[in-house]
Amino acid sequence: MRRRGRHGLLALWLAAGCSHGATPAGPPRSPGEPAASTPRRAFTLGDRAIEEVVRAVSAARQLSPQRPVAVERLDHARFVERLLGSRDEEPSSEGSLSSEAAFLLGFNFLPQPGQRGGLSTVDEVLKEQVVGFYSRAADKVFIPDVALASEDDLLEQRAVLAHEVQHALQAQHFPDMPEPKSSDEAIAQLALIEGDAMVAMGAWLGAEAGAPVGRTLRRIVEVTRRIPLASVTRGEASTKLDKALDLTKKRLEFPYRDGMLLVTDVYRAGGFPLVDRMYTRLPRSTEQVLHPEKYLAGEPPRPFADPRPPPGYALSAADTLGELDTRILLERCVAAEVAERAAAGWAGDRFGVFAGPDRRLATAWISAWDTEKDAEELEATLGQSAACWHENALGVERGDYTIGANIAVRRQGKLVRSCAASPRAPKLRSRRTSSRSLGRSRSRRRSPIARSRRASASPSRRRADSKATCTATAGSTSSAACRRACSATWAATSSS
Repeated sequence: MRRRGRHGLLALWLAAGCSHGATPAGPPRSPGEPAASTPRRAFTLGDRAIEEVVRAVSAARQLSPQRPVAVERLDHARFVERLLGSRDEEPSSEGSLSSEAAFLLGFNFLPQPGQRGGLSTVDEVLKEQVVGFYSRAADKVFIPDVALASEDDLLEQRAVLAHEVQHALQAQHFPDMPEPKSSDEAIAQLALIEGDAMVAMGAWLGAEAGAPVGRTLRRIVEVTRRIPLASVTRGEASTKLDKALDLTKKRLEFPYRDGMLLVTDVYRAGGFPLVDRMYTRLPRSTEQVLHPEKYLAGEPPRPFADPRPPPGYALSAADTLGELDTRILLERCVAAEVAERAAAGWAGDRFGVFAGPDRRLATAWISAWDTEKDAEELEATLGQSAACWHENALGVERGDYTIGANIAVRRQGKLVRSCAASPRAPKLRSRRTSSRSLGRSRSRRRSPIARSRRASASPSRRRADSKATCTATAGSTSSAACRRACSATWAATSSS
């Protein structure tokens, strides 16, 4: 799927990819020569041009089609209908609590009900942003059949088509994609798929300009890393994207931007044959996407069992935050660089959101970190973010779901656990981590960066996970209250 971005990152990528050469504007006019009146040109992407893009992408990305790549042009209404119809959405009845709503409410990603006016839905953002997509079910690329006003518009649509053609070639060459075990793993897999398509688009752009693939990708990476997304989207007519949750915006951008950076790093290490091998060993977490050295080292996330609901409560959502969502969670109240640094030592996590009596919610989250210093950093950053946790509600008229502002954070060695609950919520418990924990194997497969962190750690930080610390935050009236909230679940969530 390719997002809109002529005045955003796509424009920068197109400029970087095409800056190796330029198409002459025609012979210069003599001084005083009047401009010739020319009829208004129509720019269209016809069948022959589509076939040329398919051939060029196949050659640039070094993947030969195993069958013809089908492309269908649809008018705007049919394009939107097909796009939204291809989405898998969790069904929910009016007033019920979906797992997605439980997650958003449990971690306070949602504004309070009175502050949600004009908030864009995911469907509204997709309708505004998506300008092409490939459907595996139909084995077909869909692009909108729209009037193009200039050669720049035509170049953009050809670039979008190049991106989607690569998705069709992916489906032909790498058809068996394993089911992800968490949302974080699903985003990581999508980052490979979209990142590969971005690199294929870059290779196509380089071929169009007569430049080597490596040089083109290097220029695109330089532009991407140098210019923040916010600086190139501000001022666009992307009103729906601007009004979406930060979580939605950053999750949408991540597979394209960070996925492209990951695939580019792998391409530099071994060309497209090594990129192809990524489909036999998919990224397991957004951590591996953000830190390619951890992907190349095969460092997997640490597994945790789903939390167990306390008496009278039912599990509404259980999933993994991952490094990306942890960073977004922290960015609500601390500077982006502080959040990035605090989330960078992530090694695994699991959370549960529970619904109980009177539809009160409670959340338990346990996370593992590469070093005790990383765990201390998260503990401190969560403590600084206390002001950003507030009482909240789903916003239904009758029988609303609510969550309080009571949160507590506890660290024990390299494990950190946080709890959020209403004042009268009962003690939370979780099952022990699976006996197949990768705690010992992680030390053997640790990346060079993680090994250097551990080597530089003081002896006191390398001791066994035996000493716990606890931080009281918003709604916890004393350290004793914090200890009670933490201790209720700590023994069960510690690794076995």
